[in-house]
Amino acid sequence: MFYGLSQAGRAIAAAAVALKGEDWNLTSHGIHASGYHLDFADIEIRTDPAGSAGSFVRLSELLRSPVWGNDTVVRLEEVWDTLPANLQYPLTGRKRFTPLYASADSIDGTEFHALLTLHVGDILDRVVDDGSRAALDEFLQSYPGTAGYEEFAPSPDGS
Repeated sequence: MFYGLSQAGRAIAAAAVALKGEDWNLTSHGIHASGYHLDFADIEIRTDPAGSAGSFVRLSELLRSPVWGNDTVVRLEEVWDTLPANLQYPLTGRKRFTPLYASADSIDGTEFHALLTLHVGDILDRVVDDGSRAALDEFLQSYPGTAGYEEFAPSPDGS
């Protein structure tokens, strides 16, 4: 799988109009792990500096996704929790902030104006179980793109 993703990244770089000359040539992984003596969740992840030719960095820049740089350490658990497939597999018991599923499609047959309504799923059980606006507000503070929402209504089935 790694080599398949590596080749896909190289193909994206080779086809990128934004890259000139030999800039398409990726020279390393561009992301590194250390701290293998630590608990699995605490393994340290670093990226190469912005502008380097490592695959992770170059593709992040092409996709306009920020790179945190090699002097910033990110714990493996934080990266783990960004993958939707890992939603049901936490590495520790700490408060998590996982990706949210969002859809403009009606989930219960109710018709809302598509520009005004967005159904959000995969809100953590602790927030749903609390059921309060305060718990939701606190939770959504970790998702800056959710600013400005007005209403909160659980789905008809309570989820």
